[in-house]
Amino acid sequence: MEVNGKEKNGNIQHEIHETDIEDSRETSCGIGSFRPKFLSVFGNITTFTFVYSGFALVTQILSSYVGSQIPTLEKQFGLSSYQTGVLMSCNDIGFLICILAISSWARHVNIPRALFFCVLLFGSSGVLCSLPYFISSAKGNNPVVDSNTMGNTSSQMSRILDIPICTLKTENESISDSVCMEGQGRSKGIGVADYSVQTVALVLIGGGMFLQGMAKAPRGPFITVYVDDSVDRRKTGFYVGIMTGFAIFGPALAYAIGALFSRMYVTLEDVDMSPRDPRWIGAWWLGFIVFGIAALVIATPIVCFPRRLKWTGKEHKRPKRPSAHETVMSRKVVKERLLSYLRILKSPMYLIIVTSNLCQMISIAGFFSFLPKYIQTQYGVPVWKANLILGDLK
Repeated sequence: MEVNGKEKNGNIQHEIHETDIEDSRETSCGIGSFRPKFLSVFGNITTFTFVYSGFALVTQILSSYVGSQIPTLEKQFGLSSYQTGVLMSCNDIGFLICILAISSWARHVNIPRALFFCVLLFGSSGVLCSLPYFISSAKGNNPVVDSNTMGNTSSQMSRILDIPICTLKTENESISDSVCMEGQGRSKGIGVADYSVQTVALVLIGGGMFLQGMAKAPRGPFITVYVDDSVDRRKTGFYVGIMTGFAIFGPALAYAIGALFSRMYVTLEDVDMSPRDPRWIGAWWLGFIVFGIAALVIATPIVCFPRRLKWTGKEHKRPKRPSAHETVMSRKVVKERLLSYLRILKSPMYLIIVTSNLCQMISIAGFFSFLPKYIQTQYGVPVWKANLILGDLK
């Protein structure tokens, strides 16, 4: 009997020891088995808030930056407003495809690793969107300023840009006789020699925007759960608010930096013309490279955060999260998720909120996306100045 009692006590102590080791691994900073003790000082909600705020700012800049380069992309690759509108919508398509399937799994995944994967997607999408420039360069399709043809090209483009977005037709004119800028001089971009480059640009930029939407989907629910499990729930709004506050500056900075890059020529060479010249094409690809690489750099500290931060709540217990062994997808878990979706869709309050947000996004999405192009065309200002104006509105 004594032997059996000692064995039971030994098993209990062994299980407690293994549990302590697992808890220690889940709350210690590092990657895999590399978890040095000096990193433990950074495993807190304050450090995480600081690191993620930088990630939120950079990714928001990258998401908004493409809007500042719409006129430039249309000019270089001969894209129509319809095509650029499709490119912009690829972001939302990627988001919608992933949000329902991923958002409810926040308590069943390692959130820092999931965010690390999202950052990698963001960085990769930025690099992917910049590739059409390098492909155009390899095929010799980038615009080159030739002093012999400078006068002819300038006068031709001036006539195109003098056409307003759409003029009013008289009673004697048919719809087909009305003059619109859409389609004028857009069969080919200034630097595009064939449609193959245009197709490649559409595929690569559209794919990059799609990846951005996918990477955007898990951020909100995952961050809320991660913070909520680390602090008193009454303080969750405070930390999430700080992260959101940093992200709010993203669109304004995107258009301001977009204005800066629009003042650089696309090849980064010194050319004998100003940004007001109709042939001018800004260095649109540079922003995708800069912010794409910046997102990849930020990914390193995020992956080092533990699965669970040390609990800082005092009056409330830490919400229970499933262990690593309980996160395996099963038929029961999938069934519970599907039933939860049905319950949400039956909630009138939820449907009203979704409808109001949808109406709000519809009213402003296209407006801000094409406002730089409208300002440039109607008021004759260069792209960089239109971006600065829109940055002030943001």
